[in-house]
Amino acid sequence: MELKKDLILPPKPQLLDKEAWSGVRAYKSCYCCHGTGYVVRTERVLKSPHTFTRPILCKRIGCTAASRVQVDPLIVDDRLTPSECQELHELGLADWQAADKNWHESRQKALLKQMSEGATKRIEE
Repeated sequence: MELKKDLILPPKPQLLDKEAWSGVRAYKSCYCCHGTGYVVRTERVLKSPHTFTRPILCKRIGCTAASRVQVDPLIVDDRLTPSECQELHELGLADWQAADKNWHESRQKALLKQMSEGATKRIEE
């Protein structure tokens, strides 16, 4: 059987980088629960989280994700206050901004290194 050509062209590498980082920002609404309704970073809330820890309900004001999940107090942990969830949101946002900045800086350094290596190769030739 003859192999057929793929009908969909692969995206350009720089576009992949941009999409990878912009796609994570889709949950802008809440960095406490990332739009799931449950707190994502339980180690910031509990002294010793483990595999069997009950999910912690996000109660941040303005976050509507918790309305779409199980809220029974026998199943989920609902001890957090809206102000604590807001604090977790701000910490998560700061983490994201730091990671975003570090990624862009490392990408810039890699591009500069690639350009300088290309320039030195041309000089040597």
